[in-house]
Amino acid sequence: LTDVGELIARARVQGILDPEELLRVSDFLRCSRRMREYLERGADLAPRLALLGDSVISRPEIEDEIARCIDDNANVRNNASPELQRLSAQAEVLERRVRDRIESILRRETDRGTLQEPVIVQRDGRFCLPVQSGAQGRFRGIIHDRSDSGATVFMEPPEVVEVGNELRETYLRIEDEVERILREITARIGAFASEFDENLRALGVVDFIGARASLAAKMMANP
Repeated sequence: LTDVGELIARARVQGILDPEELLRVSDFLRCSRRMREYLERGADLAPRLALLGDSVISRPEIEDEIARCIDDNANVRNNASPELQRLSAQAEVLERRVRDRIESILRRETDRGTLQEPVIVQRDGRFCLPVQSGAQGRFRGIIHDRSDSGATVFMEPPEVVEVGNELRETYLRIEDEVERILREITARIGAFASEFDENLRALGVVDFIGARASLAAKMMANP
């Protein structure tokens, strides 16, 4: 059990929780559900605790929604929505097209000796080649970055600019769709903020009772 009160408060006022924060809320919801089930099973032995468990609200549908959209590494899944899945597939196709074109240029410029090293790099979502600063006059392209030493300029060949623009636009649309998904899940959490606050209170009481019982056992105390 972790305190997610601040996250629930942010969801209540229509903030937006990032994937890692959503996983924390999911852990809290799973803990709430399992504690309620545990206390229900022990109702004959501890009826007052079972009553306390009755105040814990279970929302497995939100757990399921978070698990469907967020993976264990706190990344939004590509299939979190039909639109995100479509955009992700489109980005893969465009990336392959850019790489195919720039790899042929890479081989050509390696033979010409204009590159600092024969690799493809990304700068601000654009595919570039690391051109020796002294050779940039022999390489047509758009400069997107420069190394700290100034010995290398990262240039985008003109042959990939058009596809690069389309790819960059796709990346931006993916970012927008991811934000929409996160905002939508956060709004669902915010809609039940009062219930989750009550869960925090009830589970805090259970945690306190457990701590008292543990201490009593260590002290071999009698009621």
